Amino acid sequence: MRELAYPFPADWDAKTVGDIACHVGSGATPTGGSSVYSKTGITFIRSQNVTFKGLLLDDVAFIEPRIHQQMARSEIFPHDVLLNITGASIGRGCFVPHGFGIANVNQHVCAIRLPQPSHEDAVFLAGVLASHIGQSQIDRLNAGGNREGLNYQQVRSFSVPWPMPEERKRIAAILEAVDETIAKTEAVIAKLKQVRAGLLHDLLTRGLNEHGQLRDPLAHPEQFQDSPLGRIPLEWEVQSLESVTDPSTPICYGIVQAMEFVPDGVPVLTIRDLLGDYSTGLHRTARNIDANYARSRVRPDDVLISVKGTIGRVAVVPQHFQGNISRDLARVRPNNRVRARFLVHLLRSPRGQRILEQAQVGTTRAELSIAPLKRLSFAFPLPTEQERIAMVLDEHDALIRSHEHEFERLGQLKSGLMTDLLTGRVRVPEHFGVRRHDAALSSRAHEPASGPLRPETAHESGDTSPHSKDTSPHSKGDTP
Repeated sequence: MRELAYPFPADWDAKTVGDIACHVGSGATPTGGSSVYSKTGITFIRSQNVTFKGLLLDDVAFIEPRIHQQMARSEIFPHDVLLNITGASIGRGCFVPHGFGIANVNQHVCAIRLPQPSHEDAVFLAGVLASHIGQSQIDRLNAGGNREGLNYQQVRSFSVPWPMPEERKRIAAILEAVDETIAKTEAVIAKLKQVRAGLLHDLLTRGLNEHGQLRDPLAHPEQFQDSPLGRIPLEWEVQSLESVTDPSTPICYGIVQAMEFVPDGVPVLTIRDLLGDYSTGLHRTARNIDANYARSRVRPDDVLISVKGTIGRVAVVPQHFQGNISRDLARVRPNNRVRARFLVHLLRSPRGQRILEQAQVGTTRAELSIAPLKRLSFAFPLPTEQERIAMVLDEHDALIRSHEHEFERLGQLKSGLMTDLLTGRVRVPEHFGVRRHDAALSSRAHEPASGPLRPETAHESGDTSPHSKDTSPHSKGDTP
């Protein structure tokens, strides 16, 4: 037992992993390495399978039962807590869920086992190690860029706050409820993106008629025509990018050398800015340099395409921006027959990206020259149909962003809860059950100072020394 490096409630114990665990150890890579992996058999957990979200089994390996028997000491069991102890993912951890089945680990994954393992304690301990409490200790041990790894003695030395069993259970229930909500939100986002991919394909090949309905090429083949790009709606026309550009401002790239930053200069967009807010962190060039590149100045609703290095990143200039672009970007100013939002969706689509990719040159650093960019052909509906298609896709994108913002909010909520609950700054009352904390999660704000969770000043009793309620030593078992 040791004193924790931060305040905690007087009725909590200050433990180390070694105090509470009966086993701390990892496995090994079987003789022969990956060549002895099999397509079926005993699940073999490696560091890439251990994530803060849980075990990721997309790339899981298997070993034969005879190899597993040779590595029996490193077999893992439900409610073990796994921690990556080497490499770039050092410190990443999760617990083994109930019913996981027979499994083993390699030398990069450390298993921590409690003498009386339970699901709640596994959730609690994994949460502590994933929180600032655990990660700060790992960071200190790896200060100075030393990424060689953690040894068992270091893992056993980690400080762990250890409330009474019932409070650990209540805290674990809240953390797990947040994780479940996060997982459900993530699944919704994945489903919406999958739906969008299908919707995008249909809209850009079948279009929307005047009633806002997808055309049916099977029921109404007369509504479609053959084209160099395949079957397209009858009203659509294949045109080059140059032909749909405002002739007074031809497609061009921007400033070759923007030179040093000028505080009151003209903002210049680069590839990375296409993912930003068009305000933060922009480079600014001297006004005389901007004047020399007046042809590449941009205005709202211009379409920008990355043409050097990263090919095919596409964005539309927002209403608030006025400035110029770098050599890595090309500006397309649509004429009155093309809507900017439709063109952006078209160029971002898988078909649009393939067309852009086929036109690029260069092997060391890819580049898309202006001349071939101008010649690229796409199928364009009438402006009114472009607006209908863009509106549908914009609405769907807004729905995805809404769920992504909720996902981010839940991540921040979890981070705050981990800090509050795992340090005892916010206590969980005995009557605070699963139904209560589920309701709390539905609230849009996390307010630990009010409601059923109340903050508690460390050592309110006035006793500033850690109290240990467990005077009997835990079994240390077969610790390697």
